[in-house]
Amino acid sequence: MREYALIPPAVYDDEIEFRKWLDISYSYVSSLPKKEKKEKKKKTASKNTKKNEK
Repeated sequence: MREYALIPPAVYDDEIEFRKWLDISYSYVSSLPKKEKKEKKKKTASKNTKKNEK
């Protein structure tokens, strides 16, 4: 993952502060565009597989 946030351990005990950071994070993630699905590539036989068949 390229983007992530670390919350300081001191925030864990403060439920209000923790929820605030979760809400901020959720809002940010919700604003991002959806990922486009990539086409799957067909698997090709590897060189190792061909050697084992001989």
